[in-house]
Amino acid sequence: MRMAAKNRNDFVKTKFREFYEEHSQSIRAPPEFEKREYGFIIFEHNAMVRHKKFDTERALQEFIREIVPAHAYNSTAYYKKPAEEMERKVWLGADLTFDVDADHIATPCKVEHDIWTCRDCGLERRGEAPDKCPKCASDRIEEQVWLCDVCLNKAKKEVAKLLDFLIEDFGFLEGEVKTCFSGHRGYHVHVRSPIAKQLNSDERKEIVDYVQGAGIIPRLHGIGVPLRGTRFTIPNSSERGWTGRLVRGLREVANDYSLEELTYAGLERKTASIIMKNREIVSSVMSGNSARTRRVGPGVWEKLSQAAITVKSATVDTVVTTDIHRLIRIPETLNGKTGFRTVEIEQIEKFDPFVDATAFKGEESIYVTRAPKFRVGNETFGPYKNQKVTISTPAAILLVCKGRATATDV
Repeated sequence: MRMAAKNRNDFVKTKFREFYEEHSQSIRAPPEFEKREYGFIIFEHNAMVRHKKFDTERALQEFIREIVPAHAYNSTAYYKKPAEEMERKVWLGADLTFDVDADHIATPCKVEHDIWTCRDCGLERRGEAPDKCPKCASDRIEEQVWLCDVCLNKAKKEVAKLLDFLIEDFGFLEGEVKTCFSGHRGYHVHVRSPIAKQLNSDERKEIVDYVQGAGIIPRLHGIGVPLRGTRFTIPNSSERGWTGRLVRGLREVANDYSLEELTYAGLERKTASIIMKNREIVSSVMSGNSARTRRVGPGVWEKLSQAAITVKSATVDTVVTTDIHRLIRIPETLNGKTGFRTVEIEQIEKFDPFVDATAFKGEESIYVTRAPKFRVGNETFGPYKNQKVTISTPAAILLVCKGRATATDV
């Protein structure tokens, strides 16, 4: 096992070194970079080097080229003395930062490509890992997660919703909001404005609660759940804030969602089936028609409203946003979990991480232990199991970084 890990590290670090020797000048330090702390995880022993400070962008570029890190970060915070230990840094403010990660989003693809193993009894299953092994109750669970078009597209949709909240509801300017692909399974959104900079952790938590729809009560937004034979009261969908979002969410869920989509929106299959079978009645009632509603009772309407909140809310990692000392990835550095670049994005809708974030050219021969079918660039690879293959360098590095393959020659 140690030899395999060494093989992986040697292969990946060699490729990373080649990349940084040629492209380190593309790394851009964040605004007010001299007030930031920098941290790096190095390949050797997976150790963290932090409390670094750089006075010029070039100094940062040269340091990365020299040490060849597996991961490179800067603080979201601004400090008077960024190179000091935490208690002596003197906090001056922090970007309002969000992490949208497929790990926190329910997607059907996880059953296809994510694997977890109990380190005590050896039980192996596909899908999202449990807190404890169902066989032996051990909490020593080892996960092997993957990334694909399905989960990353879902993450992109969450980012689009988040951006809409930040600009339309909170009034931040488009130029104050920057979006980056993390290089793995998600995206980072940075708000850099004087107002956001001084928010404390509790205030940031309130923003998270708002975008996640925590505590939203539909009736307080003018949405009346119909009793049998009564009208469904519903505001105008153009209303600002959560009122309009709820109305649009209700119509979207009730009229357009498939059975599978309804269940992923949080509805029980029985409730979703009732909606599917009575779609005409649901649409009619939502339009203000007091049609017969015997088969669609108040309980179904309540759950439909909750599903609308789920659909229109944005899924973010609360811990990242409320942590005012957080380290976050530096754009145009490589992610040691995939070999992909961390990329600042101009248009999230047009961004393709499997094309736009690749960093390498050429081909490599590797030995793959197990890998699902996957895409990198415009090519599809796999599935593979216990075989030697020659594939594109970005695909090979992805497999090696994910622990699914080893280099045949290092």
